[in-house]
Amino acid sequence: MLIAVLLTSSACTGGTASTSDTDPALVAVDVSSIAGDRSQTAFANADAASPAARQDTVAVLKTSGTGLNRVGTAIAASRDAGVTWQEAAIDGQAATSDTLERLASSPRGWLAVGRAEAGPRDRLVVYSSPDSAAFARTGDGVPVPDGADFFLAGTADGWTVVFRKEGEPWTSATSPDGRAWTVRPLIPDGLPPQEYAKAGFTEDFLDIAASDHEIVLVGEAVFTILGQKQTYGVIFHSGDGGVTYSSGRYASTARLGRGPGAPRAAAWTPEGPAMVGWGRITAGKKYPEAVFRSPVGSTTLRPSLEAGLRDGTLPDGGADELDYSDGSFLVAGNQGSWPRIASSLRIGRPGSWADVRLPSHGTESHDFPAGNVGVPGGFLSFQKRHAEIGSRVDVYFIDGAGTASLRSTLAGPASSTPVIASMATGGGTVEALGYQGSQPAVFRRAAPADFSSPTLLPTRAPATFTGLRSGAGGRLVFGQRQLANNGHGVAWTSADGSQWNTGSEAVLSPGPEDGTVIRDGLVAQGKFFVAGAVEDRQGTVSGAVAVRGHDAEQWTQPSVAAFAGAKGTDVTVQRLAEAPDGSIIAIGTATTAGTARLKAWRSTGGSAFAEVSAPQAPAGARRAVGGLVRVGGRLALSVTDEFADRTRHVALYESIDSGATWSAAPHDALEGNGPITTDLASDGEDAVLVATVGTATRRHAAALRRAADGGWRALELDSRTLTSGSTTVLDSALSGGHLVISAETGPATAPTGAVVDIALPDRS
Repeated sequence: MLIAVLLTSSACTGGTASTSDTDPALVAVDVSSIAGDRSQTAFANADAASPAARQDTVAVLKTSGTGLNRVGTAIAASRDAGVTWQEAAIDGQAATSDTLERLASSPRGWLAVGRAEAGPRDRLVVYSSPDSAAFARTGDGVPVPDGADFFLAGTADGWTVVFRKEGEPWTSATSPDGRAWTVRPLIPDGLPPQEYAKAGFTEDFLDIAASDHEIVLVGEAVFTILGQKQTYGVIFHSGDGGVTYSSGRYASTARLGRGPGAPRAAAWTPEGPAMVGWGRITAGKKYPEAVFRSPVGSTTLRPSLEAGLRDGTLPDGGADELDYSDGSFLVAGNQGSWPRIASSLRIGRPGSWADVRLPSHGTESHDFPAGNVGVPGGFLSFQKRHAEIGSRVDVYFIDGAGTASLRSTLAGPASSTPVIASMATGGGTVEALGYQGSQPAVFRRAAPADFSSPTLLPTRAPATFTGLRSGAGGRLVFGQRQLANNGHGVAWTSADGSQWNTGSEAVLSPGPEDGTVIRDGLVAQGKFFVAGAVEDRQGTVSGAVAVRGHDAEQWTQPSVAAFAGAKGTDVTVQRLAEAPDGSIIAIGTATTAGTARLKAWRSTGGSAFAEVSAPQAPAGARRAVGGLVRVGGRLALSVTDEFADRTRHVALYESIDSGATWSAAPHDALEGNGPITTDLASDGEDAVLVATVGTATRRHAAALRRAADGGWRALELDSRTLTSGSTTVLDSALSGGHLVISAETGPATAPTGAVVDIALPDRS
């Protein structure tokens, strides 16, 4: 197989490519050896969310991608209760680059809502369909603040979105057809807002359920009485499509215990809404027990203690999702205690529950729940399965007796195209991380038009390798392994690229229960460095850097406190570089309420890191880290700023004092109305910024090159392959005056691998 892309480029400030003698040579790159049975198919990923059904018609949001890329959101629809699936057209396309998050059905049709990839941040984009076969963008969207939690439901009266941003009251938006929305405070019983505020409690809605004519919202309410906080269940009912709500619709036939409790999930039955949740019922129990509320008539609920769902002996019990079908309930959730938390599925009715067991896939495959929905005769359970280095969604049918059988599978795009995930300069040439046959391997650029001489990595349990770094005396590869309860960053090292040391996999955190991800790596000063993030059992996300000597077996984590996150603030270390004075510089972000600010740390020898000043963002901008490299006697840093109107601007900074201070570097404008991701490639003296510009279904590559006068000038990529259609840059490397770019091009649902080698002109 030969993948050859002819690319011309020239250092310029605009216009078309020159045809002068200074144009770079056109080189076709042969990557035929980077292929085999571990091809792009093995990299295919699929996930599902928010299934909805009306009789035998089922639809689910499906995200998928190949390689390292998410290609967008599709809507998979079935007319035979999940036996076969077809992807619905979305504005005439197979997928949308918008991130759809909720899907609902009603007598009026189907509605999907989410966040637009481009456009205002304070609205949800809306797609509607009469029959789930084809969806079209509808109206100007729902005015829901960025970062808000929200629920979606539909009735014969129309559509309802209930939302709240943290620290603000709940709000309801209603529309008869999804086009124009009326927004009002979500206040029950016709109370004036001022009087309702004096009641002194805060709701935390956890689920919404709807019949053709009614809606219920269920959750918890915290009351402050005489300075003491008390938690109670809250049930809001609406009979007019979410325009008005009542908090006193349902009476209880009994009171179980005297402690607090609340419903967490709801489902509609022919008799009315049923609910499952928790309660402090039995004296002496350390943890809450499960309480089920069954409908009795139209205004009464009968509570019952359900030890078969949650018996109060474990901190986590599986009672967080509820579905109904033909007289049976399916209850889902998590059970166990950290770190051994497993998903649970139980079927039955109050007083009689049975475990649902899905077919086993072996120790190297892991299932994660992606949602359940009732269909005639039983339920469909969507389970994301991690296998090999990709993922798919297995769809199981569960009958009324609890027997589960595989009904169908939702897979990611299939392609046999090889992919280069990462590249690095080492030994005077470019090295590429790919696969030969079924094994990951590092390939060397033997000539401008050929990658060959693979060095195979050790065969171990499945892992996705995403990064390759080279330096004096060493090679480093890193990636991710999917464990039963979390993802785990892995890093392997080699002194010369021929033998690889897997060593300890406790890389970023010694805690096996912590979820970790590696974002970057560095080989310098006779040591290996990796950086990324750690999520602990409380959900706190902190940055992390780990160091390992060439002869050491274990990784160490210096300066843990310097990278610490906090409740509501996630810290991630994303880039590493060695400064001209030998110090190690780390760049990352601290994200609070969806807004990221830049952070920087500095270390002498990698033994201890201390925070230093980082370039400040323009007012109101969100920052995304791009690349960090050394260029001559300075450091260069690229970031992308996103503003409130969703426009993006690339900014470049340089430091001449090894990261102590930063100043803006002059550069040609690189901006747009869609996402822009950037990275920097450097050979020590020359540097190029390579960017992906545009949405997932319509994007191209762009580049800036650092000129001799210190300004960054547009490097025109005069290739229809890289500047039209849909192109995603995977990585780039600069060596000996050649820029090598690895990319995926073509339609988003069927990308093709492309590698180009560009001989750059002089930087005069």
